[in-house]
Amino acid sequence: DVSVLRTDVNSLKTDVNRLTMDVSTLRTDVDELRTDVGGLKNDMCWVKRLLMVMTTTLLMAAMKYMLV
Repeated sequence: DVSVLRTDVNSLKTDVNRLTMDVSTLRTDVDELRTDVGGLKNDMCWVKRLLMVMTTTLLMAAMKYMLV
C-alpha cells in the first residue's frame, strides 16, 4: 500500500517537473514572440513611411505629366 503511494507520488513529481519545464519553455517562447512583434511593428512603420514617399513621388510625377 505504502509502496504504491510512493510510486504514485514519484509519478506525480515527475509530471510536475515536466509541466514546470513546459511552462518555462512557454515563457521563453512568449518572450521571443514579444521581441519579434516589436521588430515587426518597427518594420511596419518603415513600410508605411516608404509607401507615403512612393505615393507622393507618384502624385508629383502625375502632376508634372499633366502640366506638360
